[in-house]
Amino acid sequence: MFEKKTKWQVIVTYNQNSNDYIVFARKGVKSGMLYFKTKCVTPIHSSSYNFNPSFFDVKKRLEAVIYEID
Repeated sequence: MFEKKTKWQVIVTYNQNSNDYIVFARKGVKSGMLYFKTKCVTPIHSSSYNFNPSFFDVKKRLEAVIYEID
């Protein structure tokens, strides 16, 4: 439950219903379990289309999390 984990790394950005989101991932050092979180970065009561899904290569970013590459 309180195991050491790596730092959060950005996996992908995307836009859903005029809201921009960022998906982060990190890995438990001992168990190897992957943890994910999503943050909405669009201000309340506004629409945005700033994020393009091609900002990050998802496969490369997940490999960086799994193999602890920075």
